[in-house]
Order: sequence, then C-alpha cells, then structure tokens
Amino acid sequence: MPARPLSVRENLLFSLCIMIACVAIYILMPHIRKVLRFGVPQQITAVAQLTNHCPIPDHSFVLHNINKGRTVPFSKGLARIKVTEGDYVELGLSARHTSEVTFNSFRQRATENMAMIADCAVDDAIEGTTGQSRVKTLR
Repeated sequence: MPARPLSVRENLLFSLCIMIACVAIYILMPHIRKVLRFGVPQQITAVAQLTNHCPIPDHSFVLHNINKGRTVPFSKGLARIKVTEGDYVELGLSARHTSEVTFNSFRQRATENMAMIADCAVDDAIEGTTGQSRVKTLR
C-alpha cells in the first residue's frame, strides 16, 4: 500500500520542526564542538579552584600542564594557566615538598573552570608494607 501524501498542515508542521532543529543546532554549535572536539583547539585560560583537605598550605600546591611542562602555583586557592583545549593538567606539590610527602595525582583535561581536590590520607597499602612508618598520600 503506497504512503499517502502529507496534507498542507502536516507539511508546514514538518518544515517548522526542521527549521527549529536547524536553529537549535546553530545556536548550540560552540557547545557541540567543544564536547565532540571538532575544529582547531583554542587557547583558553584554565582557572582551577583548590579544595584543600591537607595540613599543607594552599601555596604549596601547583597546577602542572602535562602537555607543555608548565607549572603555576596556587594563590588563595586559585591557579590560572593558559592551555590549549584538550591539554591535560594535574595537581602537584611545589618542589620543596616532594621529599617530605608522597603524592599521587590524576590528570584531567583542562577546562575554563575546574575544581581540584587535595585529600591527605594514609594509604593502607603503603602502611601495611612499611610497618609503623606513616607515609601521607595526597589524592
């Protein structure tokens, strides 16, 4: 059985829906491009806010751009670093603390607004292998 032709009203409604979808895609294209990583990566300023659950002061932490090797310190809980979209950054300790504390960090893609959490806890695996000595690990 052949499909019946659309009425004028159905044809207008279909055309209106297509136009609304096209306008929505046009308006949301910057967000779609960012999520799907289309186009040339742009330079952005990543602002990382530090939530510090450690006895170490905020200014002892740094934000490290893994792709470019650049490091910036935190000041008043914030660090600003110029990165290319898609670059990886990680939380680290300034060089003066690396001999005192073992630090574990996870890298993440840089965005314009980021939250970084420093959580000091005793790692059970390390505590079990070293006996009574305690090594603090930042996560």
